[in-house]
Amino acid sequence: MNVVDQFYDLIDECCMKLNEKIHLNYFDSLIRVVNDILYEINDSRLDDEDLLFLEEKYNQLPNIKITNEEVRLAMQLLIIKAMKHINMNLEIMTPDYINYIIGYLINSYYKNNKKTISVLDVEVGTGNLINAVSNFSEIETNLIGVENNKLLVDICKANTEIQNNEITLYFQDVLSTFLEEVDVIIGDLDCEIKDNKYYPYEIILNYLPNLKENGLFIYLIENDFFNKEQINDFKKKFTGTLLGLIVLPQSLFNKEHIGKSLLIGSSKKINNFEMMIMQLSDINNKDKFYKDLQEIQEWINKIKEIEK
Repeated sequence: MNVVDQFYDLIDECCMKLNEKIHLNYFDSLIRVVNDILYEINDSRLDDEDLLFLEEKYNQLPNIKITNEEVRLAMQLLIIKAMKHINMNLEIMTPDYINYIIGYLINSYYKNNKKTISVLDVEVGTGNLINAVSNFSEIETNLIGVENNKLLVDICKANTEIQNNEITLYFQDVLSTFLEEVDVIIGDLDCEIKDNKYYPYEIILNYLPNLKENGLFIYLIENDFFNKEQINDFKKKFTGTLLGLIVLPQSLFNKEHIGKSLLIGSSKKINNFEMMIMQLSDINNKDKFYKDLQEIQEWINKIKEIEK
């Protein structure tokens, strides 16, 4: 059994014990178990036998030699199970293929440039995306998240800390005023239209002033982003530069889904810049996929030269 499965099984057993003994739903049980491990055991409503069971399980954890990223992979599975128990939408979990591409973009742009970068996820959710980026990063990261769902704030905090990462969380609406300046802004954007406003446009405009000079935003958007009736208004208000659009393989999404892309941009206005548009190959086509990554690296090098 690999270490991801070992970690998963141990935490799952503890969650199921709480679910069985004190009828705590799996989502809340997962948060409680992680907090038990990080801090001290919450003995509320548990008898001595149950406490002994949990203590014995928790004491086994140091014997599992596991990396932060392997913990994330196990937590990802545990969180999916927890979300199913409370009928929460699983689409807020960004697929790992996308997580790693975002991590690759950030690494490629900042390596040899900075020792530490600040990364803001504007719809942080469970923290899966931002922790994947942090674990993948060759650069030290200061993590910041915005989330307006208290359940997700709690699971994000637990998920991050069990991976030995740290995060500053803002419990507020995504379109509320945000004051910090950061190097990178990421987000798997909610593509809703409310009050005749297309949320991705509003989010991008809201956080553009928060990017440091030569900072990047990388947003996961739907492929009809440029076809909305509000696009002309967005273009008038947008004062930065759209640097690139990476169209993701359709195999990642349902056949009926319009598909998604990564939109990369800067708060800096770069005159006469032609946005790169590329279709990223499926990872199963390894030769083509790695050629695509080389092309992305060359494109990033050009951007770095322009921004000097």
